[in-house]
Amino acid sequence: MENESILGNERKLLVLQTVKASFLYIWWQRRSLILPLIVLVLVQLLTGMFMLWLLASGIAAKFPGGIGRLAFSAWIPMWILQLSFMIGLQRRLHLGRPERGLRVFVLDRTLLRSILTVVKVLLCVNLVPAVLAAVVLAVSVMLFHPRRIVLVIALIMVAWLIIFMILMMRLILAVLAAALDNRNCLSLSWHAMKGNSLRIFCAGILINGPFVIVGCLLAWRRLENVAKFSPSTPFAVDFTDIGSLMSWLCSAALGTIGLIATIVMLCIAYGSLARDSTSGTSPAVHHPEL
Repeated sequence: MENESILGNERKLLVLQTVKASFLYIWWQRRSLILPLIVLVLVQLLTGMFMLWLLASGIAAKFPGGIGRLAFSAWIPMWILQLSFMIGLQRRLHLGRPERGLRVFVLDRTLLRSILTVVKVLLCVNLVPAVLAAVVLAVSVMLFHPRRIVLVIALIMVAWLIIFMILMMRLILAVLAAALDNRNCLSLSWHAMKGNSLRIFCAGILINGPFVIVGCLLAWRRLENVAKFSPSTPFAVDFTDIGSLMSWLCSAALGTIGLIATIVMLCIAYGSLARDSTSGTSPAVHHPEL
């Protein structure tokens, strides 16, 4: 019934209103967001320090699968924690229960279902472009001269990126639907995001862009330490330099604030574009100020 309502009533996301509502919600709920902000920043800093220590000690070079697999494995707990926060925030906005009865970080079966949904989304956004690229490349090898294959491969890579972004934007609400125990998460997101992919992309840039820019500017001094990497500065931070230390902490905090703001925006966008099967209402019913 939820999918039928979406199909019969196509909605358009209001970008500026959604961005405004996101920042207003963060301001009004700033006290309740302090704890997840501190936890996420600390976990991010500890994970980064642990990863860089592995690089400096030489353990990363001996890790099976190389540095790439090690880096991916090291950041998995951080991603799971961010996902659990997203689930908790989504429940706060859409279940209509008192906020005291809802956990900030959700670690239950819903988290497992959400992780499975993330895996499905990643398979879709990577498998579909891969199959199309393989078919086009096979046909190109038979039709074109070998000298033109390089150009064909370049065009395929560009098309791959475009298709990847389109699919990712169309399925971006699937995890939020899974957080509310909705079943057909992929189809719900696909239909809800029809005509809204570019809108939510622009909203994400407006929300997260300022934090990314300022964070990169603050991280500039640490990038100089990375360029002259040595055992004396294994964390790309000179702990004897207050400026370098503060830039490291501030850039991590700004990046986390931008992440929280983006999650808030996605949760509000979900309420504007789809209705959860639990309450059947949008968050505006429970939060009239949005």
